[in-house]
This record gives sequence, C-alpha cells and structure tokens, in this order.
Amino acid sequence: MERDGAEKKKWAVLMTVHNRVAYTTRCLEHLFAAASAEPQSVHLDVYLTDDGSTDNTAQIVAAQFPSVRILPADGSLFWTKGMVKAWSEALPMKYDAYLLLNNDTFLLPDSMREFIDTQRYMVDHFGTEGIAVGCICQGKRDQPWIPESSTSAQGSSLDSSTGFGSDNSTGTMAHTTPIDQSGNMAGKNFNPDHFITSYGGSVITNRRTLDMRLLATNGTHQLCDFGNANAMLVSRSVVERIGIFWDGYAHGHADYEYTHKARVAGLPVVTTQWFCGVCRNDHQNRMALLARLPLRARWQYLWRPSGYGLPDVLRFLKRNFPGQIAIILYITAKRFCGIDPQRHA
Repeated sequence: MERDGAEKKKWAVLMTVHNRVAYTTRCLEHLFAAASAEPQSVHLDVYLTDDGSTDNTAQIVAAQFPSVRILPADGSLFWTKGMVKAWSEALPMKYDAYLLLNNDTFLLPDSMREFIDTQRYMVDHFGTEGIAVGCICQGKRDQPWIPESSTSAQGSSLDSSTGFGSDNSTGTMAHTTPIDQSGNMAGKNFNPDHFITSYGGSVITNRRTLDMRLLATNGTHQLCDFGNANAMLVSRSVVERIGIFWDGYAHGHADYEYTHKARVAGLPVVTTQWFCGVCRNDHQNRMALLARLPLRARWQYLWRPSGYGLPDVLRFLKRNFPGQIAIILYITAKRFCGIDPQRHA
C-alpha cells in the first residue's frame, strides 16, 4: 500500500536477454509478484531486449506477459549494448526511475519496498535521490536451507545455492522458492547462517590495484563505490545528471562505471538494507581463473567479452582509472603466466 501519501511512481524495468527463456519467465513472474505487493506505490513498464535468442524467448514472453515491450536484436549486442537499447527506448517516457534487472535474478516480495525506502533514505541523508543497489543473496552450499517440501520436479537437478535448477527431462527450469526455516519470504528475515550476499555494492580497499570488497548485507543502508546491476534502481535525477550507460563496452563494466561516475558527480550510491533478490554468483574470480585454464583456453578467455574481457577492462581503466593501467596489466600478465603477483611482488 502507498505510504505517507506519496505519489505513485512509474518505473521502467530494463532487461536484456539471450536465450535462457526459463530464467526470463521466472524472473518476470517474481518481478510482477513483487510489484503487486506495492500496487499503490509503483507502476512498472518492462523493456526487454531479446538479443538474438534462438529458444523462442520473444514468442514465449509475449504470450505469458503481453505488457512487456520486446525489442529484437541480432545477437551482437551482449549485455551492455542490450541494456542501452532498452534504456534508450524508455527514456522519452521520462520515468521516475529505471530498474535494471538481470534475468537470472529473482526478486523477493518486499523488494519494491526495499528500493523505495532506500531512495527515501538518500533524500533524507544526502538531499537527493540516487542509485539504489539491490542486495542479492544465494544460499550457502554447506547449509541445508532448502526445505524438504520444496523439491524440484522429477528428473531435475536442483541448484542448492539458489533453489533453482534445470529439468533434465523437459529442458525447462524447475523452481523452489528460497525461504529460511521460518518460511518468511521477507529479505530481512533470511537467516544469515544460510545465506550470503552474492551481488550488491562494493567498496575499494586498495586504490592502487583496485581491489574491492563486496559489502555484506547487514540491515543498514551502506554507501558504496561500485554497484552490480543485477537489480539496481536509478532515479530520473541521476539520468538527468550523468546520462545512461556508455555503449562502448562489449559486455561488462558498464554498471561499475556508471555507479562510479555517479559518486564522482556527488550523487549517492547506496545499498538496500536487506536482501531484495536471489541470484547465484556464477562469475568466478577472473584473475584467478586465468592461471588455472589450459594455455589455449586461457588466451581465448582473456579476450572473450563474457570472459575476462581484456578490451573492456582497458576501456574501463582508461576512462576511469588511467593511473592504474600499468599495475592492472602487470597483474594480468602475471596471472596469465600462472604466477601469483602477491607472491612475486
């Protein structure tokens, strides 16, 4: 319900996808379920870039969610350019905010309230709305947090870190709702013994090497240097000040650059107090992975946009941290050769 007499907000939800239609439909189900918990506070319009999917994503989404605006592409956009396409399509409507959402991130029922409260916190403490970075969680693999009653379909493989798995018999995604032992779906009630933060806000711990630390979700709003756009709400005032993503990246780094750019401009970038979604962190430490791969695979991974993405790394550094290019290249070269730079400094 609407609180404090606040005017109902219009948000554009921005997504870009390539295949994985089961994830996309499940993501949209969670999104609209979360919106239904705040019917007097938020109205959502969804803009989804379908970047050359070959699994009938466009047709299936259109049939199940006819209100979603589907923007076709040829498969060459990757994540950043796909998000730019969706964002550019939504801009003329002058929404109050833009919710960037990954299709493998499943929002919790109280997520809209988390974003609303975080924007209010920024107004109260910084005098302006900014970027609300959603804290996303995954289950600890060594904890049996999924209830016995929440089981996947027969023949399916359940991912114990998220509660989502692939149905081997049908090729679709089985689903169990991630809950703690109390059965309460509110993010603030997720048991910290069973869940960890997988995506969210990060702070720089070593500016020379750009080492950073992912902030643990702890029930407070936390100012951060960078934010993951798994679920990230950008206010209109931010867009009016610094624009949208730069489309020069092939795949990654756009969300980190954008949140960094906001901070440089004096705009707040703050995490939600509690978890607002579920997504398993499937991005391994890219530096460490370089040293473990066979040489040929290592070379391919180094240049692949969805791998280490060296061209994007260099673009990010040149645009934002030019003084760190040499040290990052040195560390990358050491990793590529299978050497731990910290042991051979």
